[in-house]
Amino acid sequence: MPRIAKELGPLEIKRITAPGYHAVGCVPGLMLQVSPTGSKSWLLRVTVGTKRREIGLGAYPGVGVALAREKAQQTRDEIVAGVDPVAARAQARQSIIEQQIQEKALQWTFRRCAEAYIKAKAPGWRSAKHAQQWDNTLQTYVYPSIGEMLVRNVNIGHVTAIIEPHWTTKTETINRVRNRIELVLDWASVRRLRTGDNPARWKGNLDKLLADRLDPKLQEEAALVEGVRQAARQLKETLEATEKIAVLQKEKNELDAQLQVFTDKGVDKKLADMTLFDGDRQATVAWQNALKELGSNLKDAADWEDAVSAFPVLKSMRSEPIADDLDAAKAKSDQANSLAQ
Repeated sequence: MPRIAKELGPLEIKRITAPGYHAVGCVPGLMLQVSPTGSKSWLLRVTVGTKRREIGLGAYPGVGVALAREKAQQTRDEIVAGVDPVAARAQARQSIIEQQIQEKALQWTFRRCAEAYIKAKAPGWRSAKHAQQWDNTLQTYVYPSIGEMLVRNVNIGHVTAIIEPHWTTKTETINRVRNRIELVLDWASVRRLRTGDNPARWKGNLDKLLADRLDPKLQEEAALVEGVRQAARQLKETLEATEKIAVLQKEKNELDAQLQVFTDKGVDKKLADMTLFDGDRQATVAWQNALKELGSNLKDAADWEDAVSAFPVLKSMRSEPIADDLDAAKAKSDQANSLAQ
């Protein structure tokens, strides 16, 4: 047990001015420390377990003589009871710090963390465009879901809800989004704004839930192949359309040639000018008018036979040579029109 120094009274303690450590008595190890600048503080020198401790008890005269002796005796009693006062103080201080950190974490949403991360990292990125891409993808895919959520509460369920719907259709883009979520959460963890595993981590985490990503080179090659296939389909459709147009043009030319025969016999010029490329309604009206004109202008059996040879549909109009009865010709023409439609 350390030797107890002579007990000094308040006035004697007040008169101590020499720099150093001065025993004041009453409680073993209680010292008044005087700094070279003249400031004074209380110190308790004591052994805790196998370690020599110097425990501060406060500044003098804020902590008076009586209070200093009381605190020194209380500290010695704690040591006897098996408590390390230094460790207990450190633990209490840490508890206060943790509480403050938790209170601070209640102020940090995912959006705020992401904005702070971008602000901190953007100066080292290759261009301002990269920072804009970050903001755009987070605005599109992330903020609507977890932007206003406390970063400490983001879990794997929230992350998969963002990633999974687009994983097979926008793999590269959504993987960048996943990586950006991961980086923001890592930043928040280092800042002690959240604890636990990073739910956006791929290896050993999301790779167990989502399909494996294709190699970007293979995806590029697949896109090129699909592009070639699409171009081939378009070329085939173009060729088929060209061939169809050629066939229609040939039929038009043949029809024009046949119509020219009857133009000389007084058939309305509209029939000769009619093409296969008119609208259906317009072509039908022109065809009906042409049939009427044809039926009223053919005057003899020879003309009728030429017309039936060129236009078989006219055969239903009459089976005998055309007479001068225009009403009868019109009736047969209407019947032919009905068959043509």
